[in-house]
Amino acid sequence: MTQYDAQDITLTIRRATADDLAVVTDILAKLYGEQRYDELLEDNRHILSDDTQVIFLAFAGEVGNEANSKSIGAVHTSIRREYVEGRFDDAPIGYLEGIFVEGEYRKRGAARALAQASEDWATARGCHAMASDCALDNTDSLKFHLSVGFGEANRNIHFIKRLGD
Repeated sequence: MTQYDAQDITLTIRRATADDLAVVTDILAKLYGEQRYDELLEDNRHILSDDTQVIFLAFAGEVGNEANSKSIGAVHTSIRREYVEGRFDDAPIGYLEGIFVEGEYRKRGAARALAQASEDWATARGCHAMASDCALDNTDSLKFHLSVGFGEANRNIHFIKRLGD
């Protein structure tokens, strides 16, 4: 558990456990709204038991008294060994899979603290770099990534075509 004084709030960042499954799913459902809740619940159950993935939670409120704190955000990070755009070498790479902070707590340091927890976790597992992605039109995510030290590696447009219609 790491505590931060981020602007006008006290943040606690800690690794999520199986006991946090509902909290994690409630937060990440706001990010992945198109996914059915029960599918996300099962995905998160798997993530929380997989040693190549981690979810960190951010809480705002009293330091050391989580019962009086509010969960305000989460980050899902994985270790990838397959090809990643911009990869420097063949070493495993930390991948920021998704990050979400409640609207009223944005631009107050919570996302930066969650990203730092992810970087520390990946570094401890032998990663020399972090990667991530966002949609071309997600300017808020682009600005966040640039503000925490990511550099743009590439831009892609993905295509799909139905067959047999």
